Amino acid sequence: WTLILYQKGNQPKNIYPVDIEKELPNYYSIHENTFNSIESILQEHNLNPTNILYKNEFNIHKDDSKDYVLIIQNNDKKSILLIKQKNGKYSLNLKNDEALPCEECGNGAESFYDYKIENGLLSFSSSFKSNETIYQMNFQFKNDSSFILNHVEIHKSKIGESSEEKIVLDKNKFGLIKIEDFNYSNFLSKYVI
Repeated sequence: WTLILYQKGNQPKNIYPVDIEKELPNYYSIHENTFNSIESILQEHNLNPTNILYKNEFNIHKDDSKDYVLIIQNNDKKSILLIKQKNGKYSLNLKNDEALPCEECGNGAESFYDYKIENGLLSFSSSFKSNETIYQMNFQFKNDSSFILNHVEIHKSKIGESSEEKIVLDKNKFGLIKIEDFNYSNFLSKYVI
């Protein structure tokens, strides 16, 4: 294969026969200058692009740009990321390692499911088992220039019983919580169990 480098204002140069270490500082790769992908943004932040669990195109500011919400497996946690596009370039706008439950967070129940983005809402469900009680929770974040926790619906039932208690929490109860500040574990300990 051939490595072609470009120097600002000059024609491309095939550097195969040239001493690369000597010539490289005088040139820059076209890849570095023009390609700006989601994968390269992840790599810049030491995240593996092959660990993307969900990738949704979403226009957070309702302009002409394509933004993306990603859920990525990051070691033992799931991270939520917002990658914004401005002037044709992508950048990491937010990363939160605490917003989503980990695999073991369900304590024997399914910890993360029903994730979706539609109609300006980001939502997911989670279950948690504590002693003889199962909590099934549906979290909903509304897009308002940032995803803001809109309401949480909690279904609480005793193991082996068919009846359940339904609890709905909204901003009047928990205040203004942006997704970048949301901590799943803290929310559970404060409002659920």
